[in-house]
Amino acid sequence: MKTKTIRQSLPSRSQLIVAKCVREFALGLLVLWGVGTAMAQDLIISRFDDDSWVNGMWKWWGGINYDFAYDATTDASNSPTSGSVKITVEFLGPQADPNNAGNQFAIGGSLAGGWAYNGSLSVSPADYSHIVMDVLWDHTNSTMPASMFFGTAGDKDGLGLGLCTPGWQQYWFADDVQPVLRATGSWERVMLPIDATWGDFVGIVWKKWFPMEPQYVGTAIFWIDNIVLKQREVVAPPPKLAIRPAQAKGLQLFASAKSDRWQRQMIRTRGTSFSWVGGTFPVTYRWSIASFPPAVSNWFNMFNTGIGSWTSWWGQGVPSWSTLDRWTNSASGSLEVTAQYKGQAGEQFMLFQTFGDRWPWDFSKVLNGNSYASLQFDILVDPSSAPGANNDYGTLEVGFIKEPSRETILVGNYTIPVTATSGWVHVNLAITPNAGYDAIGGLYLKQWCNGYLTNTLTFWIDNLVLYGANGQMHVFFVPEGVSYNNLPYGWGDSAVDWNCKSMLFLRIQPEFPHNPTNLADFYPGYICRIGYKTNQPSGQSMIFGPGLLCVLSNSTVLGEWSLTFSNATDFTLRAPGGATASGSLPADVAQNVFNDNLAVYFGHQPNSRANIFAGATNQTLTLNRIQIEGLGTAIDDSFEAPPLNSENWTIVAAIPQAVWIVPRTARWILEWTVPDSGFKLQTTTNVVDPESWMDLMDETAAAIIPTTFKMTYITNTLPSPTVGYFRLLKPGS
Repeated sequence: MKTKTIRQSLPSRSQLIVAKCVREFALGLLVLWGVGTAMAQDLIISRFDDDSWVNGMWKWWGGINYDFAYDATTDASNSPTSGSVKITVEFLGPQADPNNAGNQFAIGGSLAGGWAYNGSLSVSPADYSHIVMDVLWDHTNSTMPASMFFGTAGDKDGLGLGLCTPGWQQYWFADDVQPVLRATGSWERVMLPIDATWGDFVGIVWKKWFPMEPQYVGTAIFWIDNIVLKQREVVAPPPKLAIRPAQAKGLQLFASAKSDRWQRQMIRTRGTSFSWVGGTFPVTYRWSIASFPPAVSNWFNMFNTGIGSWTSWWGQGVPSWSTLDRWTNSASGSLEVTAQYKGQAGEQFMLFQTFGDRWPWDFSKVLNGNSYASLQFDILVDPSSAPGANNDYGTLEVGFIKEPSRETILVGNYTIPVTATSGWVHVNLAITPNAGYDAIGGLYLKQWCNGYLTNTLTFWIDNLVLYGANGQMHVFFVPEGVSYNNLPYGWGDSAVDWNCKSMLFLRIQPEFPHNPTNLADFYPGYICRIGYKTNQPSGQSMIFGPGLLCVLSNSTVLGEWSLTFSNATDFTLRAPGGATASGSLPADVAQNVFNDNLAVYFGHQPNSRANIFAGATNQTLTLNRIQIEGLGTAIDDSFEAPPLNSENWTIVAAIPQAVWIVPRTARWILEWTVPDSGFKLQTTTNVVDPESWMDLMDETAAAIIPTTFKMTYITNTLPSPTVGYFRLLKPGS
């Protein structure tokens, strides 16, 4: 059994983390190492027992004749109840269409099947190491030699396989791993290694390009069957033990479900007699916030004095600075882009900016793109630029540049409308979470024109902003609505705000409003919005649209918030420090919707992967008091100590174990990573005495963050008022 002990007076070594010295409490940590393995299950994409997966395939690009179809008569196992997909490609050499990518084909397939570009099944390379499939070459009817098709004259080599990102870009397998078939008339199983550094993928692509030359002609026919993703074996690291002061105390809500930015961690009133309608006015709902997840600052380029690191990567586009400004601000300008198009095939441009921004190719600053909710900018087109055949100016591809690979990864496409010649148009591209966004060094603008525009295109970009995706604290007021089935999944639905038809919704978020009089001025604060919806299941657009009732800005989020109804319709919202705002519900809505059994939910939602709990105390929402006054049933709960008062509350959460109470007596929080199978948490006051260690684990006082962390708290008396050491021990290791 190997051990490593670290005391405060020694610097931290290896992977152990040691608490800093404090005057009255000496701390030490010890971990006993052990490893294990964790594996996903193989994921069967399709056995082609029917045509459902083939329905999710599509012809992507290529200037030749090609097609695919389900073939129920050909199966790798000769099963009479199964089949395969047959792909037929006719390469045309110099007769291929140069305006449609020339002598090549590309066929896409959604992992989920069903329909083209179906991104509902997203897979992480962290879970799967290889893609496997069976392939049969039709050596009887193919007129192109297999040696040519699978050779090195085309692109890609071999079978030409790639994977599709959620934005339908491609990860291409390297030529040296592309399968080369023997083409003997028998089925051949091929296996390609998936690069673990790639981002999530949602589809497969088969592609082959040949030069438009006479020798590259002929028909290639082959079948695909039994597509499977092989599980990746992962060596689980030993748990890491850490200790930190217990700062915010009370009810803590951890958004800890991996990759789920919409998860809700909540408690709700156990009773349902909490509607203000019919109460003894005033009726007040009051809550105090002790900690709130940190805000994500916006990144922006307002082009005040220049274009920074913007430069051309390739193609016809040339970036420069212009004094033309979206808000006619004489102290600012914009990015001017000029593309010298002549209506010829292959015309395009690629421009980019780095976040280091001191000079072109300055990738010294890396951001987490998953911290942002949207990429927005304003665009204006020079009226002298002639539109294309569809009366637009083509499509801009906008995306990030990954670090350190410098690969591009799409955020979204935007077709420039002809109306952009008569005034600035605002563009808002939503950023959908993607593992490929975790480390980005810049962003790019790209246009593949390929002869679509026949003369020079000039346009301007201004107010380029990445808007932070910030977590929220919310209060939901949800009526039972039996007569109209308001709760299709019951009171325990953790997405009740989305699924119910009618509710009152209160949300508090950090926000960085933009001051148009000073385009580089983003002033931080917190905004509380209150809105309602009626008869809108599976949606929220009414809440922040026609149902929005009240907005209140405040400089701080910590402290006491309250919502007080003076009657059935009129209310006052109060923020910490005393700022107030008022609003009113329509009288018919108050009486017909909220004069009912009603429960109140208090909770947290991260809204981005970057806000999901990762072992930092400031990533949690802590409430240290909730009060409801003026009703027959009153609540006043300060969450002094666990457990949660089951007479008042029930947990409604994506991860119920990640809702816990840190008592007022807590001094320290111990947390450790998982998996931790077989390890015991132990403590002692005398590290040199091997017999003095004792188990320390009160499961009722532990928050379990599945797949990530476990934690518990240490009070004044554990293990002693003045000194303590803690370790994770795996007996027998």
